[in-house]
Amino acid sequence: TDNTVTPPTNTLLSATTTSPTPGQTDALTATVTGTVAQYGAPTGTVTFSSGLPVTDANTLCGGPVELGQSTTLAATATCNTYTAPATPGPATVYVTYSGDANHASGGNSLPIAVSQATPNVVWPTAGTITYGQTLASSTFTGGSASFNSTTVLGTFAFTMPGTAPNAGDPSESITFTPADLTTYNPVIGTIPVQVNKAPVTIATAPTASAILYGQTLAASMLSGGTARSSITGASVLGVFTFTNPTTAPTATGPQGITFTPMDTGDYLGATGSVAVTVTPAPLANISPSQIDFGTLYLGAIRVATVTIKNTGNATMTI
Repeated sequence: TDNTVTPPTNTLLSATTTSPTPGQTDALTATVTGTVAQYGAPTGTVTFSSGLPVTDANTLCGGPVELGQSTTLAATATCNTYTAPATPGPATVYVTYSGDANHASGGNSLPIAVSQATPNVVWPTAGTITYGQTLASSTFTGGSASFNSTTVLGTFAFTMPGTAPNAGDPSESITFTPADLTTYNPVIGTIPVQVNKAPVTIATAPTASAILYGQTLAASMLSGGTARSSITGASVLGVFTFTNPTTAPTATGPQGITFTPMDTGDYLGATGSVAVTVTPAPLANISPSQIDFGTLYLGAIRVATVTIKNTGNATMTI
């Protein structure tokens, strides 16, 4: 019998992933392949470790693992409890084959790149702002981040805090930045922000044209006038109208006006008052307003009486 010790052609080490996240549990597989058919697959044990030489402190998976799952020339052993280092960066795992009567001992290594972890984020609630304000004016309530049940400290901020969104409830980009950027990745998401319409202030009231006694405010023309945002002070385009245009004032005095912005989606309206001059004028009130003489024949005379009363506030000449 030939008892020459023949070295295996390969001692290979593989992992389910070579870029685990910090603390991730992974599976390592060692494959030992022989070269002489008559000796079959190698037997013995392999030891997985995080360093060389192998010591009790760096041995993984609790110690040597028996080779099994053999084919004609290859045998494998698996370590299912490898835990990646807690800090991202390069690492190395090793496998050492013990050898048997017909196969020499050997070993190999596998580089591992521990990647940054991406936390699981529960997004906060954004505080309400008013049109014209930027997202920086919104404050956050709540929100948290974790990885593998461990709290990840960090801060929330709008991705573009200088944005001034339109009124409504738009979705805005938000970023969670971990305090430990070496271990954890930032996370970007979106949250709704309630944006109220901006109040408007009448900066300069318009001027109302005079009307005659008896006319309604609809006969008065409004000219000029300006309005501004109460938030930014920016000029707001719109129209001025009388609040009650069917009113017929009896004397000169202030009358209510309403400002309606052109952009009703982002601005609220405003109210104020202007002085309206009422010019005295006679006003004829005839009673009855209609007379029915019935059927008249040629030469017939019929008399009816009407009353004309001046209900205005100026002299009437008839």
